[in-house]
Order: sequence, then C-alpha cells, then structure tokens
Amino acid sequence: WLHESFATYYSKQFMHKIEGESQYEWTKHAEAVQAINADRNDRFPIANSHAGSARVYPKGSFVLDMLRYVVGDSVFKRTITHYLTKHAYSNVTNHDFMMAFMETAGLNLDWFFNQWVFHAGYPNYQVSYEKQAGKLAFFIKQTQRVDNLQDYFQMPVAFEAHFTDGSTTSTTAWLSHGADTVYLNAPAGKKLEYTLFDPGYNIIKTVEFNRSYDELAAQALKAPHMIDRYEALTELRTTGIEIKRTLLNQVLNKGDYSEITIEVLQQLAKDSTPATWQLFGKALQSPDVFVRRTALDNLETIPAQLVPQAEKMLADSSYVNIEIALRKLCKQFPEKSAAYLAQVKNIKGQSDNVRIAWLELSTNIPGADSAKIQPYYHELVNYAGNSYEFRTRIKAMDALSRLNYCDSQLIYNLFNAVLYTNGRLSNPAANVLRAALKTPANLQLAKQVLEVNKWTDWQHKALEGYLKN
Repeated sequence: WLHESFATYYSKQFMHKIEGESQYEWTKHAEAVQAINADRNDRFPIANSHAGSARVYPKGSFVLDMLRYVVGDSVFKRTITHYLTKHAYSNVTNHDFMMAFMETAGLNLDWFFNQWVFHAGYPNYQVSYEKQAGKLAFFIKQTQRVDNLQDYFQMPVAFEAHFTDGSTTSTTAWLSHGADTVYLNAPAGKKLEYTLFDPGYNIIKTVEFNRSYDELAAQALKAPHMIDRYEALTELRTTGIEIKRTLLNQVLNKGDYSEITIEVLQQLAKDSTPATWQLFGKALQSPDVFVRRTALDNLETIPAQLVPQAEKMLADSSYVNIEIALRKLCKQFPEKSAAYLAQVKNIKGQSDNVRIAWLELSTNIPGADSAKIQPYYHELVNYAGNSYEFRTRIKAMDALSRLNYCDSQLIYNLFNAVLYTNGRLSNPAANVLRAALKTPANLQLAKQVLEVNKWTDWQHKALEGYLKN
C-alpha cells in the first residue's frame, strides 16, 4: 500500500488542483464507498497481504487524506518530504513511514496506523441532537462491531450549525468512545436551519442521522460543500415525489455539480409532469456527457416533446450515449428503426459497442430478410472470439444471448473465454455459456465442440464440468 495508495492519492491531488474542490470531494466519496463495500465482503486490514485492490488503492488513498486531515497540511508535507528524501531509491516498511512523523514533528501516530492500517473496518456513527439553553447537544454512538479486528475509532470530527440568518457556529471534537456528547453554541434568538456532521466528508464512515425534511432540503440547497448537498439529496430518495418535487426542481435549476444533477434526474425519473419533462429536455442538451446519459437512461418512455433531443444523441460525442439512444429509440419506435440504424451504420464505437448494438438491432427489424441478416450473427460471433479484448467479447456474447443465437463457433469462443485467467471475461462468459447449455440442442453442440478440438487435460476437465451442470 505504501506504493499504490500513494500513487492513487497523488493522482487525486493533481485532479484536485485541475478540476476543483467538488470533483475532489466526489472522488473521496467514491473511494470511501469502495472501502466500505470491501469491508462488507471480508475484514482484511490495508496492511494484510490479502487486502485486495479496493483497500490498496482507494481506501489507502483516503487513509492518507485522513492522515493529512489529522496532522495538518504543514506537518504532512514536511513529513512526506523527509520520508521520500531519507528513503530515496530504497525499500520501506510501515515502520519507516510511521517514524517519519516522529522524526519530523515528534508525533506518535501508532493509534492512527493501528486503527486504519493494521486493523479492519470503519466507524458507524449514530448521531442525534437536541436543543438546549443557548446550545445544541449532539449525541454520538459508534455502533460498529467491536472485536479483535476493530475497536472504537478515535478521530477528530467537525460539527456545524447553520442558521436562517446565514450565520454559522462550529466546533471540532475527538470522538473515541462507544458514546460521546458534543456541545455546540446556538445563540438565543437564532433559528436553526440545518446541522452538519463531518462537513466535507473527511472520514471513511457510515452515518445514521435522522433529520426533518426541511433540514435536509436546506442542506441540499445551501451547504457549502458539494458532498454535503449530495448526501442530503440521497437521504431524500425514499421521500415521495409530491413532497420533494419543488426542491428537486430548485436544485436542478441551480446547475450544480454534475453528480448532484444526476442524482436529481434519477429521483425525478418517474415523475411525468410538464415541468419535469422540461428539465429533462434541458439535461439532454447539457454540455456534460454524464448528465445527458443519465437523462436519457432514466426516460423509460421518451415523451413526444423530447424525441428530437433524443434523436440528436445518435450523433453524440459519447459512444455510450449513442448506443443508449439507438436502443431506446429502436425499441420505442420500431417503425423508424431502419432510419435510426442507417444513421449510425458506420460507427464502431468504444470496444465496438455501437457496432455490436447495430448488429443486434438489425436482426430485429420487422420483415428483415433472414438471408440478409445471417452475416450479422456471424459478425457478432466473431466479436465474441479471442481476436478482441474482453469488453468487446462480453458485449457480443450478451447480444447473442439476448438474440438466443448459438452455433459451434460461438460455443468454441465461450469455451475459450471461460478458461481465461481474467475473471472479468471468464465469469460473464460462464453465465452466457450456462444459459445457452440449458437448450438440449446447444448442449449436444457443445459436446461435439469439446470432442473435436484439442484441449489440455485440465481444460477438458474444466469444460466437462459445464456440460454436466
């Protein structure tokens, strides 16, 4: 992790410098999500040889952010300079990195490394508050499992109270117990608008913090940090559309960070009011490729007034968007599919995604000549072969599976793929193969392919296993 986490961390810092604070916060949030998901699967520490890529890369990168947050920018930068200079061109251990803080700033950070590097997990905070005379009392519990792999986490956590007059009070407190209480000034006469726990998302964590709709709405509109506005919106996912429609429209009209726009579009997806369609139409013309994609992807049915914008996306700058537009338009307007297909006929796409979609859809044109479309199947089978990289192969296999098409060459290509060492190819291929072999004719075909081709003993045994299942 001392190599890969640092590499991930400094690429993130470069991105921070170029793309700004909101993108930086979003990247940290994404790293935390990956770290949390990894710990839900197993409980290895970062320093364990079985930690896996989700910990060695994103979690380790975020741990370095937290280290910088704890010791401060000046100490962190001086320590890293000392560490790199002292150990230039040589191997290092965790102890070398820990000692760098002692040698530079006299800081013993054993507690930090113990909980974030040598042990597993993350804190689960349960937060509530109550108004008292001239202050707010926050009650925080750590509810994660406490055992030999993780304990209660010791971290400095910021608290903020925002008032309707625009003023703010804040404090930072060290949380280290199963239960802690933190007090924050709330001057008499001021009306509380919303509160924040760890504003800016500085700690890998999960949080249960029940607040009213009005508080979350104010946070979604006004919180200084993008990630706090985003998290308020995610808390409203289960709130009825009638209650939050006006708020979502306000957020969307602000033209906030793209991930916030995407979240709003996803929550508005099942709302069919004219105002919402107008917002979707605006999103379909957004300069942000992912906003356009989300708008189109979340239109289960394209309303008549948005068809022209959807058709324009057949010439989008994103090959993924072109494929989504092509599939949706052909499905909703089969009578116009020939015209849509003609528009993108010469586009290959990324990992041949547009071409594969074109081939698949071209076989379903009403009244298509079977002799004319037979070469399309053969081309898809070719895309599923080992002349192409795994993403292209998977797309072609999935297309053929949806078309319920199988021949001996496809079986051979699937056999080749399931034997591959990269699970990103072999696992999807295995799913397609198993589905195909449920048909007796395909199973018999597979037995023939197994027998007439040369395989090593282990390959033959592995492939026989699929035929028995």
